[in-house]
Amino acid sequence: MFVKAHAQHPMEVMKWAVLVVLAGALALVLASAVGGAERMSPPARLPDRIEDAARWMPVPPIPPAEPRPAEDPFERATAIWNAIELQRAGQVDEAVEAWIRLRLPEKTDVWRLVALAYAHMPRADHAAAADVLSEAKYAAPENAVVHFAIGTLWLAKAESAYEWRDSPNSQLHRLAAWGPIDVAPNTKSMYRLAAVMSFERAAESARNVNLDEPLIEEIRAVPEADDLAMPIAAPTVRDLLSAFEADAFEGRSHLALGVLHAERNMLAHAERHLDQAAALGQPTGAEFRDLGARYEESAQFSHAARAYLKAMSHGGGVGSLGRALENAGRAVLR
Repeated sequence: MFVKAHAQHPMEVMKWAVLVVLAGALALVLASAVGGAERMSPPARLPDRIEDAARWMPVPPIPPAEPRPAEDPFERATAIWNAIELQRAGQVDEAVEAWIRLRLPEKTDVWRLVALAYAHMPRADHAAAADVLSEAKYAAPENAVVHFAIGTLWLAKAESAYEWRDSPNSQLHRLAAWGPIDVAPNTKSMYRLAAVMSFERAAESARNVNLDEPLIEEIRAVPEADDLAMPIAAPTVRDLLSAFEADAFEGRSHLALGVLHAERNMLAHAERHLDQAAALGQPTGAEFRDLGARYEESAQFSHAARAYLKAMSHGGGVGSLGRALENAGRAVLR
């Protein structure tokens, strides 16, 4: 093997010598080609037309937008009255379209949103009503009617909800291995608890609402027959709320709180709210009678007698008088 390795060594040297010679020859050829090349001339100028087109073009000033023509106050008032009448007549689909098209001043637009939400509720479009009320709450977070409308929406959603199987009063029976495949919705109790909080806020800030506030500025329409200006009354907040019976929102808030607190056996709170609802003109005979029955079940006979007497005085029927006397006797005998 030593002899074979020495025999191959001269061949390797010869191969490398040939490669070096070829590389040198190639380098000489390239050098001569580059050295003999002519110097490149600078690029020619563009034709005049192309050069002019490539120059920077000044942007002409944008003319100011033409001011939008002011909306005729008479037409706006007519559109508001039309939407109110549509809602009062129960034509909620047309009312929804009318409220969407309307544009009120920024300070009173929250009332348009409230009306739009109430137009969605009879159609059971709770998602649309919730979106509108969310916008209204963002615009006027302390508005009592907005909170009253939210409480009304929670009660409407509670009607179609059910209780979880571990709720105290649940009537729903499930297998032990049952589990929801979606996010569990709120229960009837949770919706009604949310309504309590909304009605509480509505009752607290009810006195801050000015029902006589005009929705738009007072207008004057000029008849075509003569040049005499005839004043036209602008629709007010009361006019709008009366279309869906929300002008008595303060009394209705207390009435709803009386019922909801009674359901949770918070009877003293319920009685206080029912007293305030009655003072605001709400019919409370049936609610006081139910409150008396709850007092009676909890053996609070003197309170039951008082609640039955209030039921009788607010239209609860003569039968409430007998229940009041019976519970008064029980209270004396205890």
